[in-house]
Amino acid sequence: MNPINYLKLASSLLLSTQLRLVRGPRCWLTICLMLLCTGAILGQAANLDQVRNGTADQPTDPGFWQNGNAGNQTAHYREGQSIPYRVVMTSMPANGTTVSLILGYDIKHSNAHAIDYLTDFDRLQPHTYDPAHSQELIDPRIGTVYANRNVTIDKFTIPTPSSVGSPVPGEPATSFGKIATANAAKVQMSMWGGDITQIVYVTPLGSLTAANSEQRIRVTFTVQIPAGQTERTVVLAWGGHIASRADWGFVNGVPRSAGGISGSPYHMRLISWGRNLTGEQDGTLTNLGNQDRSLSAAAVLPPPDCAIVPGAFNPCPSGTATYSAPTGTGLTFLWTVSPSNIARISGASVVNGQTTSTASSITVNHIACGNYTVSLRVTQADGQSTECPLTRTVADNVNPTITPSAGASGGTTSLGCNPTAAAIDAALGSATAADNCGLAAVNGLTVSTGEVVSNGCSRSQTRTWTATDACGNQSTATRTVTWTEDITPPTITCPANQTLACGSTPTFGTPTVTDNCGGTVTPTGGTVTQVTNADGSITYSKTWTAVDACGNQNTCTQRITVLSCQNNIFPTGTTCENFTTQSVAPLRSLCVAVDASKKITNASNPGAWFFYAKVTKPAGVSTLSVRINQSITNGSITGSTRLFTSDEIKAWTSSCTQITRNVTTDFGNPAQPVINITGLSNLAQEVIISVKYNSNSIRDAIANTLPATYSFNLSQGATANTINTIVPNSDENLTINTCTSTLAAPLTMVQSRDASSKVLLQEVLKVTATPNPYRDRVQFNIESPVSGQGVLEVFNLLGQKVGVAYQGYIFAGKAQTIYYTVPAAQRKTLIYQLRVGNLRTTGKLIDRRE
Repeated sequence: MNPINYLKLASSLLLSTQLRLVRGPRCWLTICLMLLCTGAILGQAANLDQVRNGTADQPTDPGFWQNGNAGNQTAHYREGQSIPYRVVMTSMPANGTTVSLILGYDIKHSNAHAIDYLTDFDRLQPHTYDPAHSQELIDPRIGTVYANRNVTIDKFTIPTPSSVGSPVPGEPATSFGKIATANAAKVQMSMWGGDITQIVYVTPLGSLTAANSEQRIRVTFTVQIPAGQTERTVVLAWGGHIASRADWGFVNGVPRSAGGISGSPYHMRLISWGRNLTGEQDGTLTNLGNQDRSLSAAAVLPPPDCAIVPGAFNPCPSGTATYSAPTGTGLTFLWTVSPSNIARISGASVVNGQTTSTASSITVNHIACGNYTVSLRVTQADGQSTECPLTRTVADNVNPTITPSAGASGGTTSLGCNPTAAAIDAALGSATAADNCGLAAVNGLTVSTGEVVSNGCSRSQTRTWTATDACGNQSTATRTVTWTEDITPPTITCPANQTLACGSTPTFGTPTVTDNCGGTVTPTGGTVTQVTNADGSITYSKTWTAVDACGNQNTCTQRITVLSCQNNIFPTGTTCENFTTQSVAPLRSLCVAVDASKKITNASNPGAWFFYAKVTKPAGVSTLSVRINQSITNGSITGSTRLFTSDEIKAWTSSCTQITRNVTTDFGNPAQPVINITGLSNLAQEVIISVKYNSNSIRDAIANTLPATYSFNLSQGATANTINTIVPNSDENLTINTCTSTLAAPLTMVQSRDASSKVLLQEVLKVTATPNPYRDRVQFNIESPVSGQGVLEVFNLLGQKVGVAYQGYIFAGKAQTIYYTVPAAQRKTLIYQLRVGNLRTTGKLIDRRE
């Protein structure tokens, strides 16, 4: 049963029986035993004492521990000292028992700071009073079982107080820290008969902004009564720091500390205790009751006022400042200003790096930049003194100004391309400096010109001016000059030269240009020039020029040669007009049949074909002799194998009018027959020669080995004895292959929708176009008997190339499909031509709208 409940039960029994003795002695014995047992359980007690140390003129030494309040008739203290407190706990439970005790103290009273925090119990220094006397002895063991005994004392450090909401930033933690730094033992609690295990502030914390506020702190310890000691007493001692105006300052001349106000602002109290870790009064220990010890403000003597009154202040190194002490009766002053290399009291001598004065006001001369301390010690008649420092700064907080001669600081000037060193230096310029504390405050203006910085062709150089005043304030100003260093022309690369098929329109590409300095250089192209070559081809040239940002330039030229459109060998039925307009696809190969023993038979495809050539007779002669230079690989041309007769040779004018007279042929050398034409005009004249060949004649000249090649060209002269000039565009080759069947099919002419146009279908190289007639897109199907590089080109009826449908490798015996979209502007009847090696075939595309 809870001990409190035992008391209640005993009281209830006494009242209910109304002392009826009729119950007999047994009843009285029961009640007495209950009361005795209850007293044994609740015998613990805790008494809060504070020290009364008498008045200053009649001190009490040692200090008297009193279980009551103190006033100016029984105690004397000063702000910044600590009031000694102790709690004497008796009849404590067994050793090892954990007990928590909660203390409460006023940190604010009547809107003034009272007890800031807890400290060691012995903090009464400095102990200067009038009349003078030594500090009283403070011994918490007096009047307890521990008096005059050598018993181990347990010490535990008190945690730093909170400064949240403090009107003076950092207080009271700063004040607490100063004490701890000077002597760590002065911020510890002391205990006899127990071991302190924890000291923590109880939340919520007291408020530093409220008018009245209490802070609570919990002390947890274990009971450890010394061996052999019968009295189970534990003593806990500490001090309460009296708030000082030196820490808290003043508001409108009124100190924030409680010293000197009416009443008793300094309160310390016992809140609760228990055999637990929380300190709550849970009935495990006797109720503490109301134990509050107070100290009146009249017992706390305030320190003398030590407020330095600053006067005029010029922060420059050559400036001055004035300071005054507070007024009062019986006060003496000691001023100290240090260090002397920063500031000195006017008229004072320097001793140990400082100057001093006992005047009520001083003038301080500033020597150099930096912090200096003005310290004033004010002493009262009773000897109590207060020292207050004031830190001032000699500083020129304004940086010096720098004015470059070439314009505002940070400016950049571009000098273009390849400037001289003198021009660069002149652009960087010079500068002047000034300072708000006067020109004398500028220690110097330094000039630094950086190295030239390169980034590709870009160059930059920066000049920096630095001005430093006497206080170390520094300003910089810069001027940067940029330019481009480039004497290398750009690299211009024209597209590759081209050779185009006859009738093609040359299209020039755009060169690529790179410059050593980077950036984009756009080339410009000149006019297109053209030169007609001896073979009838035309070479078109276009020259491009690239000029970089610094005027360096370079050129390149692209040349495009368009071959002459004159072909010489054509299938049967080709007319002179067809030759001059080149409107019929040329013949590049024929085939002959072979029998089972691989001998060439009497079948060929095509069976006949035409050779045309254009020869120009020079002026001044009326005769023309032309020699046909022929050769066949794997065979020979002899009298029995000549390839044509005189009847198969014809001569035409440039307008395709046949020349019927004075044309003879000399077959003296069958491989080089000569055609003689007489009776011509003495004027320069163009003559067209046509020869009809019989394919079987060529076959007869082959020694049964295929493939073979028939090659020829023309030579001309005024007579048969002067034939030594090769006729331009007369070189031709005709490839002879084996037909794909034993008996070759004859050459087939297919009539298209255009009755005047015929398309040659060759069995050896095939290409078909679908759909035909077409709309816009055509599918070409290719079959070739040989492998090699191939090109499929499309021409209009004027022989001008419209486009290239395919250019690449063709594989023998493998069907290949090509898709080609005809350009919208060219969608009309067209001619297509496929070339693979020496093989060639053509066809016509019909526009479905025609």
